[in-house]
Amino acid sequence: MKTLTFLSSLPLLAIAIPAQATIHTVHNDPLYNAQYSSVDAAISAASPFDTLLIHGSGVSYGNITLNKSLTLIGPGHDPALNERASLNFLTIASGSDSSVVEGLNLGGTTCNSYGVRFDRNRFTSYLSLYSTADSVTVRGNVFMGSYVNVDPGAENVLVSNNYFSEASTGRQFYDGSATTLVLNNVFVRSSTSTSSGNLVFDATSSFTVFANNVFITATVDSFNPDDCPNFSFQNNLSHSDAGTLVGMGPNNLDNTAPTWDLGGDYPEFSYDHDYTMLSGTPATGASDGGQVGVMGGTYPFLNSGLPSLIPRVVGTQLETPYVPVGGSIDVNFQAEQG
Repeated sequence: MKTLTFLSSLPLLAIAIPAQATIHTVHNDPLYNAQYSSVDAAISAASPFDTLLIHGSGVSYGNITLNKSLTLIGPGHDPALNERASLNFLTIASGSDSSVVEGLNLGGTTCNSYGVRFDRNRFTSYLSLYSTADSVTVRGNVFMGSYVNVDPGAENVLVSNNYFSEASTGRQFYDGSATTLVLNNVFVRSSTSTSSGNLVFDATSSFTVFANNVFITATVDSFNPDDCPNFSFQNNLSHSDAGTLVGMGPNNLDNTAPTWDLGGDYPEFSYDHDYTMLSGTPATGASDGGQVGVMGGTYPFLNSGLPSLIPRVVGTQLETPYVPVGGSIDVNFQAEQG
């Protein structure tokens, strides 16, 4: 994370956006002075590789189709810090290659493009990557009662450092492909339902690699790696207080309690929790010698979902002790980015 200190009277966000791109601001409350009141209108006006800054609002921005390469940035999803910017449904359509979606509150989401990144969002329904999706990255997101579905035809998919929190029934991961890597995630199922749908995985013959993940379930039957014979499990941790879970094979931490204290055996996602493993085994059980779970790897999890692409003001100081008539104020901003 970078800390920037600068003296400026210019818009703070401008320093983080490439000079050749245009920034479009969106707010659906007419009391705010944004350029557009709808995301659809901003997309229509934008050129490829422009950026849309979507402000938080108590009203959803509705169903959105992205049909060009754009960066969509929300304010983050922790309601204690910012009002969420919500989309009911997001379609990443053909022609949206290399788009970035960050810091938003998302319902159902589909993607069939190349090089798309989903970073630090909150999903409340599902994320489906279609057969034409390629080189898609899903990092640092929160999935609240929702799941990821990777079509077997999708290629080069990375799902890393996400927190999957499921308090009811419904799978958390569907299908997969031979070039899908699921790395450093936490999957928690707190439901004690005996329903046949209370499972981590949907039964599949697809190929996917799972490494350095944490699986915690409130029932033994919920953890079903044996329903996915072609999945490869490496350096993952599994735990349930309900009994002994099915083993994942060699080089895994089967039936091993995670070294964290989150105030419950099956911790639903909380903005107040620290998901860092305590020192020692099994914290260093990951394939890279670091932590298993969301705080390991190269993209540690950030609870708030604050976007990484724009700086955040963390301090201000007036440099001018008084302002003469017709004068100006110099303000020293301190900001963080990352």
